[in-house]
Order: sequence, then structure tokens, then C-alpha cells
Amino acid sequence: MFRIVLYALSGPMSDALAVSITEVVAFTCQTGDIAALHQRGPSAKEGIQAHQTVQKKRGKNYQSEVAIEAHWQVGEQTLLLRGRIDGVLFKSADDHASCELEEIKSMYGKLEDQAESSRALHLAQLKFYAWMWMSKYQLSEISAQLTHYDINARKEYNQSFQFELETLKEFVDEKLNQYWQWYSRVLEHRKQLQKNCQSLTFPFSEFRTGQREMSVTIYHHIREQKNCMIEAPTGIGKTVSALFPSFKAVGESLVEQVIFLTAKTSGRLAAFDGIQLIRQQGIKAKALVLQAKEKACFCSKDKAFIVEGQCCFQQGFYDRLPEALVDCFQADNLNEEALSAIAKQYQLCPFELSLKLVEWVDLVIADYNYVFDPVSGLNNLTGDKSKKVFLIDEAHNLIDRSKDMYSAELSQASVESLAETKSVSVSLRQTAAKIARLLDGIDDESSVEQLSEEDEALLVALCRQHVSQIAHAATKKPLTDEVVKWLKLLVRYLVIDELAGEHHQYFVEQNVSGLLEQKTLRRRCLNASEYIAQHLANHSHAMFSGTLGPDRFFRQSLGIDDETARVNLPSPFSTQQSCVLIARHIDTRYRQRPFSVGAIVDCILEVKQAKLGKYLVCFPSYVFMQQVYELFVEKHGDKDLWLQERDANDQSKAEFIRSLSEAEQGIGFVIMGGSYTEGIDFKGDALHGVLIVGTGLPQIEPIRDAIKMDFEQQGFNGFDMAYRFPGLQRVLQTAGRVIRTEEDRGLILLLDQRFMSADYRRYFPSQWQPQLFSEAMQLRQHLEHFWQQN
Repeated sequence: MFRIVLYALSGPMSDALAVSITEVVAFTCQTGDIAALHQRGPSAKEGIQAHQTVQKKRGKNYQSEVAIEAHWQVGEQTLLLRGRIDGVLFKSADDHASCELEEIKSMYGKLEDQAESSRALHLAQLKFYAWMWMSKYQLSEISAQLTHYDINARKEYNQSFQFELETLKEFVDEKLNQYWQWYSRVLEHRKQLQKNCQSLTFPFSEFRTGQREMSVTIYHHIREQKNCMIEAPTGIGKTVSALFPSFKAVGESLVEQVIFLTAKTSGRLAAFDGIQLIRQQGIKAKALVLQAKEKACFCSKDKAFIVEGQCCFQQGFYDRLPEALVDCFQADNLNEEALSAIAKQYQLCPFELSLKLVEWVDLVIADYNYVFDPVSGLNNLTGDKSKKVFLIDEAHNLIDRSKDMYSAELSQASVESLAETKSVSVSLRQTAAKIARLLDGIDDESSVEQLSEEDEALLVALCRQHVSQIAHAATKKPLTDEVVKWLKLLVRYLVIDELAGEHHQYFVEQNVSGLLEQKTLRRRCLNASEYIAQHLANHSHAMFSGTLGPDRFFRQSLGIDDETARVNLPSPFSTQQSCVLIARHIDTRYRQRPFSVGAIVDCILEVKQAKLGKYLVCFPSYVFMQQVYELFVEKHGDKDLWLQERDANDQSKAEFIRSLSEAEQGIGFVIMGGSYTEGIDFKGDALHGVLIVGTGLPQIEPIRDAIKMDFEQQGFNGFDMAYRFPGLQRVLQTAGRVIRTEEDRGLILLLDQRFMSADYRRYFPSQWQPQLFSEAMQLRQHLEHFWQQN
């Protein structure tokens, strides 16, 4: 490899702004529709292998991966353009005039199946490189080749071009002027934001206990380019305590973009409210809230927008995008409402519009998957070298979420259904049938399997072939929802197959439907810590939560190294604010549950009668919850009771919480660890107590046992890491709903005798002073005493 430095135009080099050719092309050269079928292309590893395969065929006079730079002047500003030509074929040694440039793109399937917008980008990139080469060597024309390589068929598609300097110079000038018109607007905004952030102060007159220390900790670690994990009591105001120092760092040129990641809608709302507080000081930070495609897109809510298999808001998307981006950038609050309004004005897909804004805003508020998911993650959030800080809210949720992100499954039922569908091509049905037979032939004597190398290779080959067939079918006619759903499973399976390491394991699940037995093959990630660490390696980050203990559990589960500082903030709440009681006579272990139902009902009644108020009773399962609920209704009626629905949507959840919050009294029966017990602020009289039924242990099942064994192989207590500590997180998060401010008072009843053991009590919050009771009369006395004092 050799390096070519091009000075195409003169100018002040020391002030040049470095810009990649890929970035310029992506911003200025896409036109037309968004591809009707979104499919993930080859992975980075596959792309590299494809490039190497092509490059090795080219002979000894071929130079691979040729780095190239160019300076382009606009007014007093210089742009330093950087790129890398995939290959240069010299017809004779060092003869730069008689050489041929090559741009290589890997793909699944035939060239005709690739979206026109993508092929236009590839050609534009080749044009930029040709212009740079001709300018360097004072050539009037150059030969070039665009090579598409089908990984599955191992076939090249070659397109030859003869470019002239004058023609390409017009093309390049047009695109760079277009890019600079936008980029200069962004730069001006960032300069002003940096200036304003220098005088930023905390948005309240004083800090709550713990807030100053949290802010100082995060700022210090950003400045030192280090990372931290902060356990801060629920209710102190962690969100604003994280955003404030991050934007102070913007003022000191330490940070260019803040990424706030959270697991729940409530966390995104809190972050959006937090930036509004900061904006009150004249800080015109642009905040973008990313929503799931299913919630954001117009066509998800109204199928009438889909015409011949494509959403009308995706047609001509790139042609209308530039004007929409300008309007978006004039706004500061880019939440669902604002994006929807602009998207409707310009007839654009709101989800795709939001993705085009990601790299230009100051604050991105998003779910974990936009950073960590290997399929839906956004490379421009982690891949570039700009100075970012990642604020990871409620980080305890990332443990299970990350394992899900790095897992995949293939269902025999789904693929057999596709194999029998007459509306798809014969070849597509035949491949589906082959996959179905392979899945059916997997030995299921054990629930945990390691496939043979032959079966693994065959399954991957069939999946790749099927992806290509579906992509080709999509060019002929719209795909059905069933086929699209299956395609997503295939793509995820292929991605996970490539990434899978020592913490991945196969599981086979038998599903009985009538007389048929069908299998689901799962490629399950048991520990995703290494992947989390890889995504965060290049940027400072702060993880925070009300519960980040035990320390060894979180470090091992989230890839947190020993150099990452841990800070435990003291609680601002006194022991007198809460009444923590442990029921020594209740045993909620599975076989004992039928005998504990009556005692739990008695406890609920005592709490209800002790003080008029609102309470949550939190259970480990729907079945157990239903048993207690039905007995309570049978004995005491159903007045002022709310029961969580098994498949509640966001609207139902909001209505449940609103009803409970606005009522004078009531009891909500909910599942522990769900959206009703985490990330919700029940302040003041909104909640008077929680009754936690059981220790929150996850259900015993093969995957959880495999996680246990995986930790044991690393030298840890497997039961603690796979069962006890995750259960304890649910308990502590649930209990954290009760005391949210210094004025709150409330009950925390732990209804399981196992809470008496040191294995649990050593991890209780320091402000807890649990007392024991073994019958209704004792509970009544404790409650009367507490409420008399409060």
C-alpha cells in the first residue's frame, strides 16, 4: 500500500476541516426512492473478505487500498477530503497516466437487485476518486471500473468508465458546494453552542444530595477521557445531573455530541425534559428523539399509505430530503411531534428522516439498540472519531437487553409456512423447504445443542441463498408481510452467526401445534459484555442506575473494565421516610405458592385498611398474580383494583398509571420488573407503598441454566450471577418507586422469608431498617406506628 497526498487547490492547510469522501457522497449523491426492501448488506468482515478475493485476482501490477487526500477551497475555508481507492491497476510500472482505478462493492444477490440509489452512490464515489487522481497527475482522462461482487454466487459484475477531468470537476464542485452549504450551517451552530455552554449553570437554585457529586464525576471523566459507573439512589434527579456536565464539556470543546441511551419511553421523556431545563439558559442545543420504526412511520398506523408494496413517503425521499433537513435544523426540539409535522409537510418517512439527522444534532436520545444492536445499530453513532459522550441511563436494563440483541432464532413453523406458499417463486419455496428439513433433523434429545460443522455451514449457506432469492423476488413484486418477517429473521441469524463467540450456545425448542411437532433453533448469547465494550471503546461513557450492585456482577455482565471508576452516591432520604417490613411466614418458592396466597391477601388487606392510599402489589408471574387477585376479589370485592394486562400496549399502560395516580385510593396488581415498576415517578401521594411478592428470581429454564454454567466457567458463583442478582435488581428497582423526594413517605413490604438471609440483606440500601413480622396482627401494629409518625 502507498499513500498519495493531493493538493488540488491552494489554501490555508492548517485550518482545513477533514471530511471523508464517503460522507460527502452519502449526503449529496443519493436521489430517488428509499429502497422498498430494507435488507442488511454484507458485514464488515464479509466486505473485507470480498475485497481481498477480488484484489487477489488482479495481478502483480495492482495496488490495493490506495489512500488519497485532496484540499478543496471555498472562500476562506479549506476542506481536506480523504478517501481510499480500493485498487489501482498499472499497465506499466509507475505509469499513472495509463492505469485503471477500481471501486469494489460487495453484495448479496445480483446487480439488478441492488437499489438504484445505492448504485448511484457507488458510482459517485468512483467519480470523486477519478477526479482526485487526474488532478494530481495532470491527466485529462482516466479509465475506471466499478465492481460489484456477489458473495453468495462468487460472481463479479464489472462496469467500465472513461472519465474526463473537466466533466468530473463540474460534478465535484457541484457536490462539494452543496455539502459546504449545509456543513457551514452546522459549524456555525456548533461554535455558538460551544460559546453559550461556557456560562452554563445547574438549572436549579441548588443541588439535591448526590447531584453535585454525580455531575462532577461525569465532567471529570469526560475531561480525562475516561469512563465511570454511578449508583445513584432513585429519585435524586440522575438525568439532569448527567446532561448538565456533558453540556459543560461541550463548552470546553471536550464533547461535540451527547448520546443519551435508555431502555424505556419514560427515560426518553425524562431526557427530553432535562434538555428543556438546560435550554432555558439560552443554550440552543438541538435534541433528537429516535423512535422505533413501528411507532414513528405513518404507514405503520395506516396501511393505505402503502402502494404496490412501498410506502408513498419513501418514494422520491432523497429528492425532497435537502429542504426538509434545513427546516429540521431550524428547530431545536426534534421529538416525535416535531418530526412528524415536518415529515408530513415534505411527504417523507419520519423514521428515515430522523436517521438522516443523527450525526448533525447535539443530543441524541435513543433506545439502547440504536448503538448496541448489530443489525439495527447506527454506525454514525459509534463509528466516527468525533468527540462524543455516552450517557447510559438505567444501565441495569442493558444486561438482558444486550443478550437479546446478540441472539437469533429460526423457526421451523415459519419457514414451512413459506415453503407451502404458492404466491412465491418455486426456487424460494425449495430453499425454504431445505431449511425446514435441516431444522427438523436437528437432534432434540437435549434442549441444548451444538450443531455439527457440516450442519452449521449448510444452514448458513441456505440462509444466504434465501436472502438473495427474497431480494430478487422483491424486484418483481411486493413481498408479503410473512416473507418480510422471515427475511428479518434470516438477516439477524446471519449477522449473529458471524459474531458468535464462546458465550453463544444453540438451543432447540419443541413447539407442539395440534398433531405437529416443530422446532425453533435459537443461537443464544449468554453474555454480551465484549460487544458492549467494543461499541463504547472509542468514546467516554457514564453508566448510571439506582441499582448497580453487586459490582462484580455488573462489571462482568456489561464489559466494564477495572479502570472504570465506580461511585456510590449516598441516599438523600432518611430511614424515617420508609417502613421496610419482611414477612417471615410467607414462602413464595414455586411449590409453596399455593399455601401463601391466603397470607398475601391478608397482608394486602391490612395495608389497605391501615391508610387510605394507593399501592402496588408486584408479582413474579401472571399466574401467581391472577391467583392472589381472584382470592382478594372473592373475599373483599373488586372496588378500586387495577390488574395489569398480559399484553398491554403503551396506551393501556399509560391509562393504568394515570388511573392509579389520579384515584384517591386503589391497589394495582402488576408484574415485577416490568414497565409499571421501573422508570416511573410516583411522587407525593401518587404511591404510598409497594408489596413485593417473592425475591424476583428468574424462572428456571435451560437458557438461564446455561448462563449459570457460563459464569461458573469464568470462576463466579453461577447461581448468584444468573438468578439471585438479576432477581435482586427487580426487587430494588420496584422498591425504588416509593420514595422519590424528601417529602415522600411510604411502605416497602417484602413478602418472602428469604429476604431475612444475609445473602439478600447485605445488598439492601443503607437507609433501609427492615423489621420482621409473622402474622397480620404484627403487621397491623407496624403499619399503625409508621403512619402515626408520618
